[in-house]
Amino acid sequence: MTKKLCTYVACRVVVNHSNDGTPPRCPKHPSNFKRKQPTTEDRKKLYAHQFDDTGKNIYASYDWKLLRAAKKLKDPLCEHCFKLGIFVPMKIADHIIEIEDGGQIWNIDNLQSLCKKCDRIKTARSAKERRRGRDNYGYFN
Repeated sequence: MTKKLCTYVACRVVVNHSNDGTPPRCPKHPSNFKRKQPTTEDRKKLYAHQFDDTGKNIYASYDWKLLRAAKKLKDPLCEHCFKLGIFVPMKIADHIIEIEDGGQIWNIDNLQSLCKKCDRIKTARSAKERRRGRDNYGYFN
């Protein structure tokens, strides 16, 4: 048995642990809870805007792959990084006005080439603005 700290957040109790693959926890913070895994239906509800009328994911369709390839040929570098003078290859074709906000899905003019970092930043900003009750441009709905 080795001595380890309890892995519960901010708990500083030292416990004896047998290194059996389970997290070391003190008696106050047992690790017997099971996180509920979301079902396919739960994910479909959360990302309903990504599914077409037949229930298929748009991003897995042949049409989307062609549109993304066309955007990559047109703009092979991340557009946000390029404005800053940084040359990073495009990884994601992102909707400028998101589908949830009424953006056109199949319009190449509504797409921008982004790297993964810029896509995460832009998506987080859009979600934050949506939670605040505003659109992507900062105006109230």
